[in-house]
Amino acid sequence: MPIQQVTAESLGGFLERVAALRKKWRTGDDDTEIWYRGQQKAYWALTPKDYRRPRRPHWDDDEIREEFERRAPSLTIERPHNAWDWYFLMQHYGATTRLLDWTNGALIGLHFAVKDDPGFYDAAVWALDPWWLNMQVVRQDEVVPLGAPGTS
Repeated sequence: MPIQQVTAESLGGFLERVAALRKKWRTGDDDTEIWYRGQQKAYWALTPKDYRRPRRPHWDDDEIREEFERRAPSLTIERPHNAWDWYFLMQHYGATTRLLDWTNGALIGLHFAVKDDPGFYDAAVWALDPWWLNMQVVRQDEVVPLGAPGTS
């Protein structure tokens, strides 16, 4: 599925584009899942926070996660059971991770695209079919957990 760009000048226009996209990507059931990501500037790349600035050579993802795990008791009572869940919790608290925030709510994506936008730039709401992408990358119709055989 190549990247396609459409524009909307109003909330009504945005909702029309979302409805058309849902119809186009419908897989036969009514629960076609689409993920959305709002970004304040349309020209920003889809890049996780961990890759937006030069990386510290002495830190790797596991070290950052382990440090977060040590400090987490002061933030929350949640105690994730695996590394992926720790990364999701880190993302929630604004820590640097390799994850991008996505939502299955088009209006939530729109909110994040325009909430702090002073109007100098075009905002963007990206849409993604996560199952299609997963089939392209891992050729399976399920998500592969971190640390599974064959992953790095």
